[in-house]
Amino acid sequence: MLPAARPPGHGGGLLAVGEVAKFIGGTRGGAGGASAAGGTTGTVGCPPYQTLCNGTCLVTDSCGAAAIPVGAIVDQHAAATGNDNAQINLSPGAMANLGGTTRLDLPCGYYYLDSIRSSGSVTIYAHGHTALFIGGDASASILSFTVDPSGSLDVFVKGTLNSSADLVIGNPNYAALTRVYVGGTGLRISGEAHLAGLFYAAGSDLNLTSHITAYGSLYFKSFVGSGDNTDVHYDRAALRQGEGCGEPPPPPGCRSCQDCRNQACINGACGACRTSADCCAPLVCSGGTCIIIPG
Repeated sequence: MLPAARPPGHGGGLLAVGEVAKFIGGTRGGAGGASAAGGTTGTVGCPPYQTLCNGTCLVTDSCGAAAIPVGAIVDQHAAATGNDNAQINLSPGAMANLGGTTRLDLPCGYYYLDSIRSSGSVTIYAHGHTALFIGGDASASILSFTVDPSGSLDVFVKGTLNSSADLVIGNPNYAALTRVYVGGTGLRISGEAHLAGLFYAAGSDLNLTSHITAYGSLYFKSFVGSGDNTDVHYDRAALRQGEGCGEPPPPPGCRSCQDCRNQACINGACGACRTSADCCAPLVCSGGTCIIIPG
């Protein structure tokens, strides 16, 4: 969640570079504002607002080869009929051209912003199961996204993220509750980055000029760092992100452990592992089941 050629949460890879995302358990982890119909890639549809508030998983997908369509997901929620902005009187342009210190508190629901642009500090705080869709870039001197421990926050950015001072995402005490999906390229963090969540930016290089501390999982096209050091900590809760999504049974045939939701593929069929070599690294075989390394 170094570079391991595994996606975030998938097989426990801490930092994945240059692969298409395949999330642990055959699902794209947790709530997220879009559901691929039938558990396959390509079709984007969303449950109603009440479903999100009940904490139902919104982003589900079999462990396939297609990238997450971040831009299409954002576009689907740009119109007033696709979000809950009216319930809190939130204008799509409310977070553009800001200065000083700004905080936006969001209750449970879907919310859409055209962009986030500030020369100062911006904090987005979610108080429930919340999804935020941003139609352009999110840029500020200090940019922060966080969530209550009883909720979850999914942020979809069609453009890219830029912070000239600090970027703060999630809380390290419950990192798996925050998911960030970036659809654009040119991600740049000039200051320190404190990332606690599942961070997906498959089309972007991570261009880091300072220190990064991460809890959870990171997925980028490539990693370029000139900072003093990089600390990445795995969050075991990422392995449980798909549990509430109603997964389909394993496919009748398989080519690798990735087709079996990180369990063993034996002679073309999903089954019990015999050795740890049958499991997606770094899982190990214990009693016929691939599990995360105890510790």
